[in-house]
Formats: sequence, structure tokens, C-alpha cells
Amino acid sequence: MKAFIFLLLLLSFLPSGVRAADVLLDERKLCRAAISTVMNKEFPTVEIKRQVKNVIYLSFPLEKNERTSSLKCLVKGRQVIWATEMGSWRDSDLDATLMYEVVDQIVQFREYHKNGSVFRKNFRLQDLKTQKK
Repeated sequence: MKAFIFLLLLLSFLPSGVRAADVLLDERKLCRAAISTVMNKEFPTVEIKRQVKNVIYLSFPLEKNERTSSLKCLVKGRQVIWATEMGSWRDSDLDATLMYEVVDQIVQFREYHKNGSVFRKNFRLQDLKTQKK
């Protein structure tokens, strides 16, 4: 009961524009969905390997062979930044910007490219919360 009251109190102090669903959505699942978006992979194929502080390390199988691709991810507010596991963060002025928001139980990812194109991918909030890994 105390935990429930604490959660209600915490949610009552959220700044405007921040929804309870955003707070309750795990950054690990956000990173899985973000990498799924950027790499155009199915959400269940992206797995979390480990987490070091706020950096989440993930992998997914490559096509037609037994190798995997390893990446890292960091959630900063509504932006998701990623990189190959040993590479530099994709956050320079030349890189696409990956943003997310939760609207009506849908997590919407938008990857804004410098040429003006936008790649969109949506996930049902419930699907992200119930998927294991």
C-alpha cells in the first residue's frame, strides 16, 4: 500500500507533457524497440546483453548466418542515442535523430534524417511491457 501511495505521489509531480506511461516504461524495453526501429528488426529478436549504469548493450541476429550484431543504447529524455558496441555514439550533427513519445498506449519512434526524410515505427505499449528478454 505504501508503494502504491508513493507511486501516486510521484506521478502527481510529473511535469506537464510527461505521462505516467512514460515513467512506467522501462528504458531497457525502449532501447530494444529503438534498435528494432533503427535496424528494421522485429522487436523479439533484439535481446539485452547487459546494462552498465544507463547504457544498455543489445544484440540481434544477422541475416543468413549465425553471427550477431552488438549495439549500445542510451535514453536521454525523449531521445534515444545508439552506437555499435565499440563505436562512437550516433549523436553528431550529421547523424539521424531518434525520438520517441507515448500517445494513446502507442510508443511512437521517429528517426529524423538530415535529408528531411522520417522513418516511423510504432509499438503497442502493452506489447513492450509484456515481452521478456
